[in-house]
Amino acid sequence: MEKVIEKLDDINRTLEGILAVMKKPESKFEKALEYGGAGVGILGILSIIDIIRRWLIGG
Repeated sequence: MEKVIEKLDDINRTLEGILAVMKKPESKFEKALEYGGAGVGILGILSIIDIIRRWLIGG
């Protein structure tokens, strides 16, 4: 039973660490960078899909 409690405590500490890292940026500049990065990532994925589509269709 003690091993289970110790393991759950380890998991709890790990989750608390993850939550601390995943905090939302508080400044508007950091939020803008985050949204800009997400937008660039989405455009990159759409570009890859378009390249594959053209390759498969032959156009």
